[in-house]
Amino acid sequence: MKIIKKSAFENEKAALVFNVFDKAIASYGVLPFDLEFHIGSQSSIDANKSKIAISYYDDFIQESDAKGIFARVMYSLHMLLAKKAFPDEPEIIQQIIAGRSMAVLCREQLFYMMFLGIAKTKSIESFEQYLSAIVPYAVFSTVDAYSAELLCALVRKKAKSLEYEKQAKKFLSVVCKPIDTERSLTEAVQSYEGMINENAGIEV
Repeated sequence: MKIIKKSAFENEKAALVFNVFDKAIASYGVLPFDLEFHIGSQSSIDANKSKIAISYYDDFIQESDAKGIFARVMYSLHMLLAKKAFPDEPEIIQQIIAGRSMAVLCREQLFYMMFLGIAKTKSIESFEQYLSAIVPYAVFSTVDAYSAELLCALVRKKAKSLEYEKQAKKFLSVVCKPIDTERSLTEAVQSYEGMINENAGIEV
């Protein structure tokens, strides 16, 4: 396993990120591929090149929040793994798979990152934004029911319209169960595609 680390920034914050990255890799173990890790101006994940980029302007980095940085790095790693394992699935399905995989190793850090991500959102003003915000709830629904309900309640508080929840009801009923078999994964993908088609062009 070969790891390349690069940064467009050279300061204490970048050094902290690299230090936390090393701890995250040590926590995960041996990767089945080489990895490029970058600190840049924006975040991205390239499964083809096994490359992860973390935005230097991420709130956790700017606040020198080691716990948050660890969670961000680890989640990005699990997203890369999910993209490699399920390259043709919708990103929201990959996100749920990545979150549940990460929860096995570090549930507390995952909840910390996801809760703050929703809490810092001023308001959820579109169905697309709602779907992004509800991913943490879907992740924790099979991991920790109490945490899942806290996340769901926070999303409801931030949502501009209760219609978002109604529009996503069928999809959530599917992905809030395990999707670790070929059949359940296919059902989740079909449910997502059906929801998108049903709500195409609808504005709330």
